[in-house]
Amino acid sequence: MISVIITGYKEPRTIGKAIEQVLKNNLKQEYEIIVLAPDDETLDEARKYIAQNNNIRVIKDEGKGKPAALNLVFKKAKGDILVLTDADVHMSEKAIPYLLEMFKDKNVGAVTGRPISLNPRNEILGYWSHLLSDMAHIVRERRIKKGKMVVCSGYLYAIRAGINKKIPEEALSDDAVISHLIYEKGYKIK
Repeated sequence: MISVIITGYKEPRTIGKAIEQVLKNNLKQEYEIIVLAPDDETLDEARKYIAQNNNIRVIKDEGKGKPAALNLVFKKAKGDILVLTDADVHMSEKAIPYLLEMFKDKNVGAVTGRPISLNPRNEILGYWSHLLSDMAHIVRERRIKKGKMVVCSGYLYAIRAGINKKIPEEALSDDAVISHLIYEKGYKIK
């Protein structure tokens, strides 16, 4: 089973689109979608999708920060693979199957997605956002080829369940901490 975990905070305007993007991935495996947020506005919007798809659940976290929220959901998720994303991320319709494909290698503990800016390249902010996301991808590819650790992109990544049962709640960057913990246990990150 696959658990797709969508974290959000005060994102009622974007959570629906995030759920729809996950559903467009047409997962062949048994799956659940868990929307995790501390605020009622985001969760209420997510609940509207439960009538359409009974694989969707909502969990209210205590608002103690994302690491604490992830620790809560790690206990409740049923999947062997946990796909983590955010309520404001728009993913490709092939993103999740691509991530899952990498787990055929039993030595893989995590797989990072590739962020791509949606901003127009011909505008100054779009130019810089594309440049930064493209460079991050190139650096990750080079490090992976050398067998070095890479930090998973917090926008979209997947981890093998059970490798890390808990992350430090004082962590400033949950995706970096999770990546380090997985790598330190001898697993590859792709």
